[in-house]
Amino acid sequence: MQGKRPMNIFQKMKYEFDMTSQAGSVIGKPWHLSFVRPFEWTNPDVMQFCRETVTVQTGGKDYRVTMEYAVLTIDRPWFYISLFSIPFRHAQFDRGKISDGAGNGFFPAVNTGIIVARKIEIEGCYENNRYQIVGWTVRKLPVCP
Repeated sequence: MQGKRPMNIFQKMKYEFDMTSQAGSVIGKPWHLSFVRPFEWTNPDVMQFCRETVTVQTGGKDYRVTMEYAVLTIDRPWFYISLFSIPFRHAQFDRGKISDGAGNGFFPAVNTGIIVARKIEIEGCYENNRYQIVGWTVRKLPVCP
């Protein structure tokens, strides 16, 4: 690489953003690749599920809910959360309007994981052995702008 300057962090971010862009979608706009890790999460040799039983009360009645669950990580190679920590001013937004750091604003948090469950049983009511998304993990963004 003699004679070439190394990419600064913003050039690197722009490059990765451009490289993950996919043409078109249902709404005709480009979108960007995101991945779930581990890739082969349905393979029992790769992913270990935890088994949990809880009692849920609804309508004055207790139900025992048993399931196996795992948390998958969402990887967005084009998304740099550190950009939200860079102090900047924007005439259109007051401080904390995008994110106030406490979970409020236009864009207060980003999904960082998916909680999937299998072998869901609600005692006497329901049983399902397929994989289902049952929750999300999120990360609050810092104060921005």
